[in-house]
Amino acid sequence: MFVAAQDDFFDRTGNTRRERKQKKVDAATNVINAQSVWAQQQLLQLKIQRIQRQIVEEELRQQELKALGPDAETGTKDTQDVDALDAFMQDVSTTIEEDKVKVLRKELDGLKHEQQRLMKLMELVDPMKFFQVNR
Repeated sequence: MFVAAQDDFFDRTGNTRRERKQKKVDAATNVINAQSVWAQQQLLQLKIQRIQRQIVEEELRQQELKALGPDAETGTKDTQDVDALDAFMQDVSTTIEEDKVKVLRKELDGLKHEQQRLMKLMELVDPMKFFQVNR
């Protein structure tokens, strides 16, 4: 029986053989066990905590800026001195600050989905719960 994937007659460079060997090496080094999944969970938990801290810091900073009012960003004291460009730039900076929090929340959401995936994987590789999440 003739299989085109195993035919290397037209492969004068040997790429096919090298690719097969590389796939075997990659498969051997990419072993998933309870310890590796547990380590991934720990790293992911640290990332989640870091993102949550950043979200809280950004929200506090936004609240402080709102409490100080529109004069905090532009440095002007009199509201009559604010021209159209200053108002526009203040609006843009407010939008950018709000977008930072949105981006951080979206990243946090993705990390939480990854955490759920790792928890399911952990149930498969460690059914006896030797590696506890709250170790």
